[in-house]
Amino acid sequence: MSEYLFIRPNLSMPRDYCWFAYDDVSKNIISSGHSDTVEGLAQTNTGSPERSVVLLYPASACIYIKISFPGKLKKSAYNSLLYVIEDDLAEDVESFSVRVLEKQGNDYSVLIYRHSQLRSLEKALELLGLSVDIIVPDVLTLPLPDKNQTEFTGYVMKFNDVWLVRNGKNSGMEVQEEWLPFLAGSGDSEKKFISLSELSADMKDKWQESLVESVETVIAEGAIKNKLNLSSKQRKKNYQIKFVRSWAKVAVLVILMFALWFVNMSYRTKSIMQETMDYRNQQRNLFKQISNSNGNVNDPVGEMKRLIENSSPIGTDEGFVDLSKILVPYVSSKKNIEMVSLKFDRSRKTFTLQFLADGSFDKDAFINDLNPDFSGNFTDSKPSRDRMLNTVQLRRLK
Repeated sequence: MSEYLFIRPNLSMPRDYCWFAYDDVSKNIISSGHSDTVEGLAQTNTGSPERSVVLLYPASACIYIKISFPGKLKKSAYNSLLYVIEDDLAEDVESFSVRVLEKQGNDYSVLIYRHSQLRSLEKALELLGLSVDIIVPDVLTLPLPDKNQTEFTGYVMKFNDVWLVRNGKNSGMEVQEEWLPFLAGSGDSEKKFISLSELSADMKDKWQESLVESVETVIAEGAIKNKLNLSSKQRKKNYQIKFVRSWAKVAVLVILMFALWFVNMSYRTKSIMQETMDYRNQQRNLFKQISNSNGNVNDPVGEMKRLIENSSPIGTDEGFVDLSKILVPYVSSKKNIEMVSLKFDRSRKTFTLQFLADGSFDKDAFINDLNPDFSGNFTDSKPSRDRMLNTVQLRRLK
């Protein structure tokens, strides 16, 4: 958008509304005028309703001050700075709002304004079809002296029968022309300003003039470039930006969690696939032992069990069967021994054998006869009927 409608109200009595239309491309003032009432502004934008509306808030309705506040403050708590200067305001602090212009340590350069007065004016213009896009204090649209003009305090300019004074980066005021000599000071406290408007004869000797063709153009360019915006539209945009940023953080967190979950699942899937492949390779090796050729066999499962039985892996049911075939005949061949039970403890890989024997039974000879297949020891021996019930634990040695 290249065209802007600027409105500057005079909030003191009698009320007056100065306005002008500005083209940012050609840098020209399209039209300008005055209105005694806010209703009279309704026709100012009828020809170009797409123009952005800029409200130049008067310095007389603002307070520029530097406040020292110990500790840290969140942006949402900036209004608490008002209680530091509550006595100076001489009004209810709830009527004011604070905008921090600059912060250096515990020092806050702030702009204080009556929020109800500003919002009422903004609402009145909106009802006339003039939706305000930008609200900027009028004095902050003036330029600042550059680094080579250190002897000058700031700029002054006459606009709408008052003099706008910018006496610092974050401060300014408006004064009537007769008060300019008091602004200059005297003696050691004398202050020099650069005037963008023609000065009276007695002030020309005190201050430097740097006249401009159009003060409206200076204000317009300063307002457009200014980053400060007090409009409710901007506040809504800020809330929307905060909302979007908050959800963006949530989205990033969700994406990060999903990425970590995906990496974890990928690792687990890869591990399972590797285990599956290892298992399949083992199965292939077993089936290769079943049949050396590539052809099929009639009973691969039975053949596999036969191979397992022959290999006698300790800790398997097949291994138990195989070892039982070795142990049971040996025990049964002994005279005066009656086998009672044979249990296999898979976790310990041991046999627990119970049998009945007479009193002349030689335990050491029984254990020695099991070598080199088993080692063992008797864990219990107690009477049972007219014989002894012996319990022995055996472990496979090979």
